[in-house]
Amino acid sequence: MLKPPEPDPSLGPFRGGVAVLRRDRGLAGHVATDIKTFWAPFGFSLRRQWYFWYSVVWADGRRERPEEDYPPWTVVAE
Repeated sequence: MLKPPEPDPSLGPFRGGVAVLRRDRGLAGHVATDIKTFWAPFGFSLRRQWYFWYSVVWADGRRERPEEDYPPWTVVAE
């Protein structure tokens, strides 16, 4: 049996988000965020589980490797 993920309104601000990163009032870069799902085993069924994805692009064009966060939400909580 396949189950959809439980709704989580706290993840709303991260859906298709883009934020400006500033340092000393100047532009330091941008961070792009999104919320996605993956299949996770729970007992005798599979269930969709949320995960948070983000990527940082610095003002000089350097890009960080995309990172992911899963419940219990270490990055999202910060």
